[in-house]
Amino acid sequence: MTTKKQSTKITVKLFQPMYEKFLSQLENMPLLKDAFIEDMILSALRHLDEDLEGKVNSESARRYIAGSLKKTGPKELEPVSIKVAMTTAAKLRKATKQHNLCRDAFINFLFACIRGEDGFLEYLGFSTRVGRVRRRISVEDMPTSPMKAIEESLTDPLYYIRSECDEQYGCGLYALELPEMMHGFACYLPDHLIPGTPENEEFKSTLDIGLPDIGLGIQSPSMPKVNNAVTGRTKGSGK
Repeated sequence: MTTKKQSTKITVKLFQPMYEKFLSQLENMPLLKDAFIEDMILSALRHLDEDLEGKVNSESARRYIAGSLKKTGPKELEPVSIKVAMTTAAKLRKATKQHNLCRDAFINFLFACIRGEDGFLEYLGFSTRVGRVRRRISVEDMPTSPMKAIEESLTDPLYYIRSECDEQYGCGLYALELPEMMHGFACYLPDHLIPGTPENEEFKSTLDIGLPDIGLGIQSPSMPKVNNAVTGRTKGSGK
């Protein structure tokens, strides 16, 4: 006799243009929305703990990330209810507490990675096609059966993005220090990137140029492009 899994609902504030495009993509696939999102979260949590081992956001960092998320699109950030197993909700709470995460920033970053807009991937220096990275990272052996291939890819949907992040920047995806315009999607930020902290003042004093060194070889003027790619806004529309 199969035991019915106990479930609950978590409410997350998501950027609506990004979420609507995600739902549109999902409609073209034979997948249940809540089940897919739950598997996505569980897969990410397994790697989050590894990426952030020994790392905990300071309270200043957590507040700054939360504030940056709100500033990115205050009119577009709306609550979304997602049905998940109670065990999944408990794991998410544990990770949030353990690393002092801004939970909604983590979930929004996860959605941005899962959607994988070309502008978003290119901005972070990632390839948009697996064929372009096969010489640099290991390409997974996949089943010939379409159903088995879908099932296997869903166990670790961000494998190629994570592998490329490690290969290019030497860190896990969830430990990546994002550019300033994306700080509202950060899972972890060290205090030297948090405005107003003594560490940040010391860090700024070491810079030779006025624009912040974001560690990705990209200067600040191009940041709006990735902001639009992440949130789903259409350029010039204000939506």
